[in-house]
Amino acid sequence: MRYRDNWISTFSRLCGSYEEATSIKPMRYTDEPPPPFAGVGYANAVVIFSVKVTQLDDSLDWPLDVYGMVAARDSIDRNRNLLFNRTRDNCQRLTSWDASLLLTGPSRAVVIVDPVNYEVELKVKGDTPSEDKLLSLLVIEDKYYLPGDRRQGVHCHTYSSKLSTVEVTVGHLAKTVEATIAVQVVERSWPTGQLAITVDLLHDGMVPVTNNGAIEFSRCVVSVEADGELTLGVDVWQGDGKAVKYQRIPLWKLANGSI
Repeated sequence: MRYRDNWISTFSRLCGSYEEATSIKPMRYTDEPPPPFAGVGYANAVVIFSVKVTQLDDSLDWPLDVYGMVAARDSIDRNRNLLFNRTRDNCQRLTSWDASLLLTGPSRAVVIVDPVNYEVELKVKGDTPSEDKLLSLLVIEDKYYLPGDRRQGVHCHTYSSKLSTVEVTVGHLAKTVEATIAVQVVERSWPTGQLAITVDLLHDGMVPVTNNGAIEFSRCVVSVEADGELTLGVDVWQGDGKAVKYQRIPLWKLANGSI
């Protein structure tokens, strides 16, 4: 593939292997100030809302057991920022009424300095590995938003490849900061030890609670406009009762960590 060969010849010496995932983590300068040379500040960013399979080749029928990889590459380190990553023994079942991939990334903000590239490599699991089919193989260069461009908002794009059409919905935001969300239940008392929580964090839906009360999100990093506001909505069900709490969290309250 020409894209892969170009990446290897241009970036492999400094960035490692083509398949390497980004090693840059969120919250790098939460507890200590950044060094003077770090160049930390506001940045334009992309929020990936969804990746959905919308059309199938006539040779395929719903449901599909899908595995593979979806990733974004920006100019921060040129490595893969994984959005979806499943092995053959951990497929996601897609149906005609629910064909969106369960995204588990990005692991850090996707920053727009140069155009962001997206890579899609999805396979359909067959009865044996030799019967697996390549569902989608794409490299997408996001030229819809370039540095200095004032066009913002949510954009939905469709791309056809191999045996399917994929719909990617992204938001382009200017002058953003990276927010990392962690929620823990610190006071609890329920006889059965069961707690169900729904959190509206990029449509995370029902999420599990660990023994120490930590709520496990599939995604915990989001970019927020510096002059905007971050909203976290939580529904909690316990037994036959229901306690609902909605809390609007202004971004400035997140500047120094927890609230």
